Amino acid sequence: MQEVPMIVRKDIEDYLHANVPAMKRRIYTQVMRNEFPDEQVLIDFLLEERIGIHDGNGLDMVGMRKTHFNKRQIMKRDWYKKLLAEIEKGNNPVAMEFNTMDALITANDLDSGYVGVEDEDEYIAKRMDAVEKWIADKTQHITDYPFLFYKPTRSVKNAFLNDLSFLISKYILDKYGPTGNIYQEIEHNPSLVSTPAFSERSSSEVMIPSENPGLLTGEYTSWNKNVTIRTLVDLKDGDELMVPSWNPDTVDMKIIRHILRQKTSSFYLDRKISFPIGPLVKDVYGSRAGRHYEEAQKRLFKIKMMSFMMKVRRREPGSKGTDLSWSFLDSVSIDKDALIAQVVVNEAAFEQLINEDTIRIYHREIDSLRIEFSQLLVHLMQKERLRIYVEGDNSEGYYGLVDFFSTQIRIDEKSPKDAMNKIEDSLKEFCKLEIIISSYTRQKDGFLVKFKEFSDAEVVDYKLSTSNSTGIDNTGTKNLEQA
Repeated sequence: MQEVPMIVRKDIEDYLHANVPAMKRRIYTQVMRNEFPDEQVLIDFLLEERIGIHDGNGLDMVGMRKTHFNKRQIMKRDWYKKLLAEIEKGNNPVAMEFNTMDALITANDLDSGYVGVEDEDEYIAKRMDAVEKWIADKTQHITDYPFLFYKPTRSVKNAFLNDLSFLISKYILDKYGPTGNIYQEIEHNPSLVSTPAFSERSSSEVMIPSENPGLLTGEYTSWNKNVTIRTLVDLKDGDELMVPSWNPDTVDMKIIRHILRQKTSSFYLDRKISFPIGPLVKDVYGSRAGRHYEEAQKRLFKIKMMSFMMKVRRREPGSKGTDLSWSFLDSVSIDKDALIAQVVVNEAAFEQLINEDTIRIYHREIDSLRIEFSQLLVHLMQKERLRIYVEGDNSEGYYGLVDFFSTQIRIDEKSPKDAMNKIEDSLKEFCKLEIIISSYTRQKDGFLVKFKEFSDAEVVDYKLSTSNSTGIDNTGTKNLEQA
């Protein structure tokens, strides 16, 4: 089975948490803990064995959802028939439940009307009415059965496996379409500004107001995982940043997204992406007609010429403000003989792309951070973790000087000792929550950090392979084994 992207795993886990009550999650954790020690192991099992996810192609998610729905209805009817047979024999969960309630009434000297009925027959009728409603309601799961606690452990386990399989197949169909392609790429919309220079204060982290997307002000104090902009210029409270909208058309955006899907591990070192023109033409235009080759090449240079122009209006009297401009691409080159292109992504856009990936992949971990500085440092540490991974071995650890941290993240503390303490507090939080790093050692002028190894799922999410789907390797050369 191809490794399931971490983003997909976590999104499915979040979906199950939102659609399965906490009490039921505790039940299935108990009955299945020997076979599935945690939810991620359970989700992987369901994806492979019950959904049939392998390479994401050729699945019939409509049929899959219907299959699990039909299994659910059959199991509900079987449980109902078994309950009727047990009632005929007298030894049944309804009677056992009534006897438990009757003992409670007697032990506490309560009125017999405490449970809303006068005798066992009335109690059975009332509870059977609940069971019949459960059977009739096609939105109720097997595990909504009123007498679930009286079923054997194996039956409860099978019921949960079926219910969870139905929920996951529904989620995949709704989100990834009828073929269930969970390996589709993260889509980026490179229309915001980013920077390696972060700040924990509102002076440099601002949010785009929805009512006026061209105006940014320095009054937003915390990051937002959906729409965040970290500016290339220092903004103080009260300053205003004007960013005229950058509006590439639909074809431009298709080309940009195709390019970003071709990045390989070396992208995290040199910001370069190499790709053949042919697959781009087919992806964007639907055919490989000669005129489309010419059009695609012209579009690449057009995108290179697009730029953002930012103007900062300073609050201070007499200040003329600051102007700044940058492009999404620094350069474009096309080998017209081999029909292979290479682009270099602008450093600011590069920072934004990494930050977007980090927030989408680790949003729950980032949400759990309680130290505000940690929410900023996590991006810098992940960027360094990616660089170390691509460059090679991390056995000796990563040594970060406090001076390096202070050049990348504005730290208000004046003394080196206070700055070290601030950084260490965040590193402690990372270790406690098992985010990005596994351990660290404080030294005289910095920290020796051991990064966590990249999981197979992270390698998929960050596209850390040495060649892309078209067989172009890190040097821009066609990989003959894949050609």
